[in-house]
Amino acid sequence: MNTSLDVTFQSGVAMTAAIAGVYGLALYARTVSRSRLARLSIGLWIAFLAVTPIHYVGTASVGRFGPVSADAIAALIPAATWAMLLGAFTSTAFLAFREYGARTSVDSPEEQVLDQDIDL
Repeated sequence: MNTSLDVTFQSGVAMTAAIAGVYGLALYARTVSRSRLARLSIGLWIAFLAVTPIHYVGTASVGRFGPVSADAIAALIPAATWAMLLGAFTSTAFLAFREYGARTSVDSPEEQVLDQDIDL
């Protein structure tokens, strides 16, 4: 079993890019409407589902048809797939937070009822 905890340069760059992407998507999700965030989420899921069949064929065989080297395309296809999957998950999670009212400044309906004065 090979369970090395060594961080290579490539995994460090990938982790930094993932964190920056999620942070950027969080800032974007804060400024757009729910319907636009839902369209973004659906679009990312469709893009992810459109790219995944390439893995069935094989990235090396698809890489031979590109204008750049086959190795570059074989490396970019999994990166694009993971980026779309992470974006789809993240945008869906932010949509769920917004849909179910995960806000810090708004009282829940139960708390609003408890805060009202009852005149008997």
